[in-house]
Amino acid sequence: AQSTRSGTRILDHDHVVWLGDTNSRLHWPGHLGGMPLQQARQKVQQRRFGELLALDQLTLMRRDRMAFHDFEEHPICFVPSYKWHPGTDAYDMRSQKHVPAWTDRILFRSKTSAAITVGQYSVHSGLKQSDHRLVFASLRAPCDDQISGKRRQRPTAFGQATSLEIEPQEVSFKAAKPDVSMHHTAKLILKCSSGLLRQRFEVFFETSLGDTLPLVGLYQSQAEADDDEEDGLPSLARWLRVSPPRGVVRTSRPMELSINLCVTGPVLVRCEQELKILVRVGDDVPERCMDVRMRIRAQLEPSVMRAPLEELLKLGRKPLLGEDSRVAGQAGPLLPPKEMMSVMQWVLIQSRDMAP
Repeated sequence: AQSTRSGTRILDHDHVVWLGDTNSRLHWPGHLGGMPLQQARQKVQQRRFGELLALDQLTLMRRDRMAFHDFEEHPICFVPSYKWHPGTDAYDMRSQKHVPAWTDRILFRSKTSAAITVGQYSVHSGLKQSDHRLVFASLRAPCDDQISGKRRQRPTAFGQATSLEIEPQEVSFKAAKPDVSMHHTAKLILKCSSGLLRQRFEVFFETSLGDTLPLVGLYQSQAEADDDEEDGLPSLARWLRVSPPRGVVRTSRPMELSINLCVTGPVLVRCEQELKILVRVGDDVPERCMDVRMRIRAQLEPSVMRAPLEELLKLGRKPLLGEDSRVAGQAGPLLPPKEMMSVMQWVLIQSRDMAP
């Protein structure tokens, strides 16, 4: 999701609904096209849709946290939405790519304890103009007033019984490699002994020199990003995103912060980096603010991804970036890097299964 000018992204909202054609098919191990057409045709004719749904790719990927792992989906109790003969009630199963599947889906996510509820989730059988059947859902999302039930106060200063916490206080990213996204979630908790309270917050990087730098618009150019060490920030600061970087925290419920790491630069040696983020709650007057800190650690692993070509050429037949492909003490030829082996295997599978 793209950031707005304020730094808020789509996923930063209390409730998010995602709907569209996911192109999800039926998983079948060892078969790139999914379930063989003949078996799928037999199950459709026998109306054994439950057995087909158990092989749904999107459901399996969500279970393994490979896609939409923070989202929910109401149980599917309708026939596959694809692929139909337009204008008829018959499935189009002419070839392997036409195996019936639940391609059209509606998923949702709530950050609040009062979450989205689903009244209906089904397929519209009356609209037959397309080879897809229309999937629809009726959802109910509680608004802010329904969650609290009371009018919130917005005081100009914190009371004696007000406290600010962040959980956890330390986050570790282990075995981080270029272009591999990693994710953690933290909770910002504002407490007040009486009444309801809401305050604005903003997230900053805290440098080793004790300065604070805002996350939003930290680097305007690559030249500025290259000077991060001089500013007291490791390169980790370029790759870390905290979402939302600013917003409003309420005593009625914790504020969820999404901490994402995606290394977008070369990592040639194994190393560790750490930095601190500071969350400041309150207005611009220092005596009216409260601060809480979190330590971020990352164990960076070497990889050929994003490595400069000249560095790869220097390797020659040496072990890849210090990672020996051979088992220690075992004689034999030096094997290609595992990343190259994965690409070669993918090309082999594609060429083997591609129609002549």
